[in-house]
Amino acid sequence: MEQLDYPSLIKIYKEERASRELTQLPDDFYPTLVRLLEQTKNKSRSSKTIGNYIQYENLQLAAKAIVEQRIQKVITFGLLLERDAIRKNYLLREEKELLEKFLNLLEEFTLNNQIHELFHRREKLRVVMTSDVPEYIGNDGKTYGPFQSGYVVELPIEEARYLIENNLAKEE
Repeated sequence: MEQLDYPSLIKIYKEERASRELTQLPDDFYPTLVRLLEQTKNKSRSSKTIGNYIQYENLQLAAKAIVEQRIQKVITFGLLLERDAIRKNYLLREEKELLEKFLNLLEEFTLNNQIHELFHRREKLRVVMTSDVPEYIGNDGKTYGPFQSGYVVELPIEEARYLIENNLAKEE
């Protein structure tokens, strides 16, 4: 990468902020950024001038903003697009790793939720209403009813059992 300095970092920051897409950066951007931050920090400590300290603080803020914007874009692209549709040529090596880990984690989370639903699926029971029942909120927080006597309805087992136990319905 060509020399990275404060003015070029601010330029990158502005371009990254202005674009909805990832901006093109050299492959060694992150290691070069870390070196620049370390050099500026050391310079700030050794010279102890307020100007160098302010430049270091501003450099840190700009670097943090660039990294956060790029991470947000990588994750957003990962959620919205297929893996191959992402403009991988603009993803830096570290960002490709982040994206792959994120997508794998997302896939695992989705799979775990599907498995959880399979094991905790609420069975339903068909009942015939023996009395009129006004609208009510069930144990699961959902609204049921109103039901008229003679209606056949399919309800979660807990709700059906409650109605049967209270002589408001009978099993079909």
